[in-house]
Amino acid sequence: MRSPVRLLLSTALAGATLLAAGNASAVMNCDAITRLKGGAPAGPVVYISGGLQPLIAELAKVLFADPVAPITIVQKVQGSCIGLGAMLDGTPALAGTASYWDPDSTSTAPTSKQESCILPGTEAGVPAPIDIAISDVFPSSCRPTLASLPAPFADFLGPVQMFNFVVPAASQQQSISAEAAYFVFGFGSKSGVAPWIDDNFIIRRSGGSGTQVLLGTAIAVPAARWAGIDAGSSDGVLNKLTSLVTADEVNKAIGIVAGDYSVRPGLRQLAYQHYGQRCGYLPDVKPGDKKNVRDGHYPLWGPVHLLARVDAATGLATNANVRRVLSYLTGVSPPPQGLDLISVEARQQFVSPCAMGVSRKTEMGPLTPYTPPRSCKCAFDNATAGTSCKACTQNAECPASAPSCNFGFCEPQ
Repeated sequence: MRSPVRLLLSTALAGATLLAAGNASAVMNCDAITRLKGGAPAGPVVYISGGLQPLIAELAKVLFADPVAPITIVQKVQGSCIGLGAMLDGTPALAGTASYWDPDSTSTAPTSKQESCILPGTEAGVPAPIDIAISDVFPSSCRPTLASLPAPFADFLGPVQMFNFVVPAASQQQSISAEAAYFVFGFGSKSGVAPWIDDNFIIRRSGGSGTQVLLGTAIAVPAARWAGIDAGSSDGVLNKLTSLVTADEVNKAIGIVAGDYSVRPGLRQLAYQHYGQRCGYLPDVKPGDKKNVRDGHYPLWGPVHLLARVDAATGLATNANVRRVLSYLTGVSPPPQGLDLISVEARQQFVSPCAMGVSRKTEMGPLTPYTPPRSCKCAFDNATAGTSCKACTQNAECPASAPSCNFGFCEPQ
């Protein structure tokens, strides 16, 4: 029998979780989820830490309802470096509430069909397992002394995420160079780079933000030493930049966000000129095509990192269900039930790894040509700016110059 204190704590925790859930009657332990319709046990759970939630939500819904081999994705949204520590050494422990997605849910926020559950071990203070830790940055950016991931962990590269210097949509500013960004975010009001010479209108994130870590690496300003105002979150940056009223305030404001926020109403991306470049580039040539990201002209990007436990002999995730989830997120396999994850990624300003033509092995490191093992460049083009590639359903329909039918289009490989 539980003690009155333990019982009271458990009741309070469950009550708090109940308020956060999309369907109040469905709050349960994450390792014992049942389907909202019919009450049957859900598929085996894959626990995920980190961001990328809008994309995870779309994949989770189809895997939950997969009639052949269902999987329940449970995600705890938290910072990149927090998830890394939780996976490697359990610090901090993964506890509290998390989210899962049931297609029969009636909830609409923060993503549709999203429900809440209590992570196993929360009440007893035992950390929940993490099967995949998602990070915006390389592990060494979180832990500089970490030359490589220790066994039995490996880093799988997922969708490419861009990062941006942004201004209010009404600003007169069009571009920024790495040199200018170095002075603006390194020295703030003392930068001498007009019009960005007022700390109160230089809007940034914290030193632990993946966005600030990557951009800090790009412009050579350590993430913990940025000038300006810490907005606390991407929403905070958006709100501060879009709430300015006078033309003077609008023109001297600048901020940083990841790609999905850079296209929000009220913001405008600045073209970026990196060290050694002769001019600045936007991520897109045509709206949404991310051509300058994919060929390396726009350098402010990094792959989303998917950290998992692997078998030393095969290099594959030890858990078969984790292997499946990783294969979808890395672009190796198309998801079940016809989910067009490439289009989902494109809408959310990500680039599928199979659509990239360049790669890098370190944070903002040198770019090298990249040929994906199973290309989806045509499918990504089709989802954004359109494609002239031949549509197909099998290899036999494709010409010798593009013999592989991948994701609905003929590709060279």
